[in-house]
Formats: sequence, C-alpha cells, structure tokens
Amino acid sequence: MKLLIVEDEPDMCRALKKGFMKKGFLVDTAEDGEEGSYLALVNTYDVIVLDLNLQGKDGLEILRGNTR
Repeated sequence: MKLLIVEDEPDMCRALKKGFMKKGFLVDTAEDGEEGSYLALVNTYDVIVLDLNLQGKDGLEILRGNTR
C-alpha cells in the first residue's frame, strides 16, 4: 500500500514514516499544504495522513480541493 503523510513537524513526520515503512507501506511525505496538495493530485495513494494545521493550505483545504 502507498500512503502520503502531510505533516509540518519534522520529528512527527519522521516517526510516522518510519513506523509505516516498518509495516510495509511505501511512504511519500510533504512538509506543507502546497506540497501535500500537489502530491495528492499527481499520485495515487491508498491512504493520506493529513495534519489539519499546516502552512500554506491547511488540511481541510487540501481535503476539499482534492475531492471535487
């Protein structure tokens, strides 16, 4: 399974990525809302782990923009 983590706290992002990779996931990461939105639009993910409080676009904006 392939997942995207959109998280602006580097330590949290690394911990999540490491944990999911140990479980066999393929993991992409984004550090802000703009990058996360772009990756979500150009790639196919089974799961997106999305922080709500992000710089640029917040998590809810990303969710609304990618479901239209």
